[in-house]
Amino acid sequence: MKKLTKRQWIIAGGVAIFIVGIGLYFLFRSPSEAVYTTDRVDRGTITQTVEASGTLDVMENLDLSFETSGLLGSVLVKEGDFVQKGDLLVSLKALDLEADYRRAEEALRIADAQLALQIAGVSDEALAVSYAQVGVANAALFSAQIDEQNTSLSTSATLEDAKIRLDEAESTYADTVARDNQSIAESQENLLLSMKNAMNDVRSALSACDQILGIENTMVNDEFDDVLSNMDSLALQNAVDSFSEAREARDEIEEQIFSLTSESGIDEMITLESKAMDLMGLVEDTLLYTRQVLDATTLETASFSMADLAAFKTSIDTTRGSFSATQSSFQTYRLAYESTILASETNENSASYGLLLAQQAVRSAELDASSRMASAGAAVALREADLASAQASYDQLRAEPRFVDLEPYYADVDRAAADVDASLARLQKAQIIAPMGGIVTDIAGDLGEQIMAGAKVVELQSADDQFMITIDIPEADIVKVSKGDLASITFDAFGSDIEVMGSVSTVSASAKQIEGVVYYEVTILIPDNSQLDLRSGLSTDVTITTDEKIDVLNIPQRAVLERTDGTKYVRILDGNDYQEVDVTVGIRADGGVIEILNGLSEGETFILSTTKK
Repeated sequence: MKKLTKRQWIIAGGVAIFIVGIGLYFLFRSPSEAVYTTDRVDRGTITQTVEASGTLDVMENLDLSFETSGLLGSVLVKEGDFVQKGDLLVSLKALDLEADYRRAEEALRIADAQLALQIAGVSDEALAVSYAQVGVANAALFSAQIDEQNTSLSTSATLEDAKIRLDEAESTYADTVARDNQSIAESQENLLLSMKNAMNDVRSALSACDQILGIENTMVNDEFDDVLSNMDSLALQNAVDSFSEAREARDEIEEQIFSLTSESGIDEMITLESKAMDLMGLVEDTLLYTRQVLDATTLETASFSMADLAAFKTSIDTTRGSFSATQSSFQTYRLAYESTILASETNENSASYGLLLAQQAVRSAELDASSRMASAGAAVALREADLASAQASYDQLRAEPRFVDLEPYYADVDRAAADVDASLARLQKAQIIAPMGGIVTDIAGDLGEQIMAGAKVVELQSADDQFMITIDIPEADIVKVSKGDLASITFDAFGSDIEVMGSVSTVSASAKQIEGVVYYEVTILIPDNSQLDLRSGLSTDVTITTDEKIDVLNIPQRAVLERTDGTKYVRILDGNDYQEVDVTVGIRADGGVIEILNGLSEGETFILSTTKK
């Protein structure tokens, strides 16, 4: 082994010392400390907006539609009527929505009354009222239970009726298919017999022509072949060519036709009957040309007289007449067969459509029954909760009310008010209210007709100058936008300090792609502002207020973290460490903040970010 030099020993020792030093540094160094950036839970008003740009247009006609689907229940205007902004024009059948709205109003009144009673304190009258509330809640529960029973009976009857109609539709479909198959089989049998008879007549007709032309049997016309068609050689050539073409067509399909049976397919039958029809046309031409050959024959021979010629003419004429009758009969059976097939397809399509409608009716009845029973069950549960709440309120009325005791009642009022707003919003989606003054120019739909969400129902022509802006909202934001949302509009021409307020008039249900991104079209309706010289084509910036929460807890969105199971949490300082607190969040608002529904309290300190020291 080669010995290391002194210089190499020095280098190797230095490298070893460096490696050992690095190891000792990482082994004995102090662990880095985490530095936390914190913030406090705030309470205030947060707003959620969506921004877009568009171009101002003068609106002459406005298409109005429902935001939900249903049966058209009332039409309060007619074409040519002048309406004012805010007038109710048409509405869907929305008895359930109206009932929900009335129940929500009733719940709000009850919540207000209960809060007032708590604030007023205990009295004999209050006790009596509270006791009466228990009775009202009990009656409401009983009514809800009766409604649930009636709903069960009604939906069961509807579903049973739909199933009976389905059974009838299935029977009708089966009968139609069987009847049509029988008709097709009978018509096919007739056509098959006619086609085979026609082929026999084809062979007979060509044989009659060959008795004169001598093509297949070359010796049959030896006695007059020299004088045949002596006045017109072209007629003879036409007859020979036509005979050859007809014979070739006959040989192509004759065996196939005679091999057809009642079990043969429709496509094969139609193909061969079409070819047979073409063949009969060729045979008809051959008979005609053969007659012309006889007409062009004027000479006699020792063994062929004019009487013989006349006999041939009579024979050909007779054959032509007979063959024409064959063609007519075949055409009759052919058309009858094709008509039977067409009628069968029509009948089966009609029966199939009826069956499909019946199946859809059963599915619709099942879904309706499930939905209505769920709604009725929820109503019973709600009334049970109302009764329990009323009873608890009565039991606790003797206690001196504290602020903490009043908090649930304030919450009940807020919740009931929110339910009223939500139920009113759902009800308004089933109504079309004039967003401007104008003239009704068109009403689409009849009473009781199914109307789809987004489909035009009323066309309104602006009576005054009315402006609109069409903007494109990306799919990530479109779920936030609703009809009626307020919109702040600025114009490049007037500067960002001047705003005009408008509202969302329509939200398109169909998407479109712009440079590979999915957008939805939204129409903003704005009134004419006499202080501004508005005109079509002005560039605009639109800010739609999609939600606003007043006096709610909120923190920056980046402070909310999410686990793999989807639960969200916030880190709360705990000495030099932290603990994870689960939170429920609400809307994501402008400014990068998010609403906290529960899990945190106002002023509580949380960790915003972490860095290493």
